[in-house]
Amino acid sequence: AVCQNTTWCQTTTLEENNMEDRKFLDDLDRGDLDCQLGNPALDNESQAYYTGYGSRYVFEQMKSAGEFN
Repeated sequence: AVCQNTTWCQTTTLEENNMEDRKFLDDLDRGDLDCQLGNPALDNESQAYYTGYGSRYVFEQMKSAGEFN
C-alpha cells in the first residue's frame, strides 16, 4: 500500500500501524466483554481495555435506568 500522508509515513509503517490498531481493538473488545459478563476489571491492562470496560459499564447503567429501549 502507498502512504498518502508523508509525515505520518516517516514515523511508522502501515504494517506497524495495523498491528497497533489490532492490539487496540483486541484490548477494547476484551474490556467490553469482561464488563458485559460481569467480571471485575483486570489489573495492569492497557488504556484501551479500560476504555472498553468503562464504556460498557456506562452503557449498562444507562440501559438499566431506561435511557435505551
